[in-house]
Amino acid sequence: MNLTDPLRELLGFLGTYLSLGVVGLRYGVLGPALGRAPDDRVRDTLFRDAGRRASAVGLAGALLATGLTLAGAIHFATARSLPLVEVLEAGQAEGAVRLVCYAVAIVGFAVVIVGLPSGWPLAAVGAIGGALVNVLTLRWATMVNPVHVFAGSIWIGTLFV
Repeated sequence: MNLTDPLRELLGFLGTYLSLGVVGLRYGVLGPALGRAPDDRVRDTLFRDAGRRASAVGLAGALLATGLTLAGAIHFATARSLPLVEVLEAGQAEGAVRLVCYAVAIVGFAVVIVGLPSGWPLAAVGAIGGALVNVLTLRWATMVNPVHVFAGSIWIGTLFV
């Protein structure tokens, strides 16, 4: 362990909290309120605009998480003198899956930012998949911390956003 490990861990939590917090805000707070009263267009417009602005925060979180994942894979490859592609395909498959998930989240958040609400499901699937990649890679023994981070991200991240 070196001095940058805690900082890297903190930044990883921050990326996850921001991206999942926005998803929690959209589906837990804004979603139930949108369209509740069809005649209240002003409120719906305000909520949709709030979601679009919040998606910029989610995009920043997903970009941060992607950068950290990629930096970790590059560090692993460099330390072992391996090509990055080989690292992502073999020993660090979890990192490759996480990168794909966060790429989906990035696209989803970007689509929402430009005004298309159809990006929300992409953002949600990507952010949730990135946080719970151990489920996707069938690494059940290591699920305690990711589930804890996921739950905390939905709770604290939504409050933050």
